[in-house]
Amino acid sequence: MSDKGSNPILGLGFIFSAITMALLFGITTSIFAFLTYPISVILRIIGWIKLRQYKTLYLIIGVMIIILSPIYYLGFLMMETWVNLLGIAFGPLLGMLISVWIIYSIFEAIGYFSLGKESTRLFYGALISLVGILIVVIHIPTILVSKSINILLKLYPALPFLLISSIIAAISSFKISKS
Repeated sequence: MSDKGSNPILGLGFIFSAITMALLFGITTSIFAFLTYPISVILRIIGWIKLRQYKTLYLIIGVMIIILSPIYYLGFLMMETWVNLLGIAFGPLLGMLISVWIIYSIFEAIGYFSLGKESTRLFYGALISLVGILIVVIHIPTILVSKSINILLKLYPALPFLLISSIIAAISSFKISKS
């Protein structure tokens, strides 16, 4: 795929994604995820869009992340403001934000599958993210009726799968090759 045999920008994005996931394991360290997440997103957007010359799907993934990640990120940063401004209860708003993340995460999983097929099979391993996504999806009904951010603790079982996926996607990004 790439004349250089890798997509280091995408790889760095997934490294920052792995750092973000690792930070979320600790209650005291999770605040730092608000710093690493946007770095991860920006690098992944650039990385996916850089792959557009090979397949339009990668451009679509980049655009989906451009559109959806700010909604997700700003929603969390300004949760109370959005609850008051929109008059939406906490649980439904949190459910909407997590659904936004689910959508762009599924698009990225489609990208992993495509890159696994077209470039390096290592990308297939990153599809383990689907297990983490499924864990999150299963908890959406509970999230919708929640009144506290503590409900996110129920999503912790998803983190190992998302962390492993990010690590595999990072390694795979450095091994992208022409088909």
